[in-house]
Amino acid sequence: MQAFSCSVLALLAVCHALAGEYTANDWGPLTNNAQMAISITSPWSHTFQVGDTNNGQMPFRVKGEVKAGEPFGLLVRIRNLSTDETLSFYNLGQPIPDAEVGVACIVISPSGKDVSPSTDSAIISGSGGFTIARPNQTAEFEFPLSRLCKLDEIGTYKITARKRTVAYTKAQKAFVLTSNTLFVSVVPSK
Repeated sequence: MQAFSCSVLALLAVCHALAGEYTANDWGPLTNNAQMAISITSPWSHTFQVGDTNNGQMPFRVKGEVKAGEPFGLLVRIRNLSTDETLSFYNLGQPIPDAEVGVACIVISPSGKDVSPSTDSAIISGSGGFTIARPNQTAEFEFPLSRLCKLDEIGTYKITARKRTVAYTKAQKAFVLTSNTLFVSVVPSK
């Protein structure tokens, strides 16, 4: 029975891969009882949500490839494994490549060139909102990375992201989470 279950799971994974999608459950390193994961998704295709971290996370489908020049977003998930501390993250209403008020990303092109978006401190202003991950919950939000960084070179890009927590009290200490490294295939737009 176990061999049959493994065969079915392998078949499902192949079908997702052939459809240009894959399941994403890779997480970055554990930092202060929290982890961060990123995946590529169509712009504004996900709603903000929070879920229970202790339950088995249902895999979700995300894009496995992007057409050159196509708009895309990063689905950012933050898993709080703490049993007693709530984590807060601030995001400006506009995409800013900064770990404190947006998402800082390291983007390496297929040719090995660093094409990461950079922060111009003169433009960091405006209103925004908070994402909250309560104890044993996972919060998610979308970051429109393609507004800051175009993936025009054909091949595989490497993307890693960082996001800083907000400390509300003197007892809390802000810290930075680092995501999984995401490999994104860019194909010709036809």
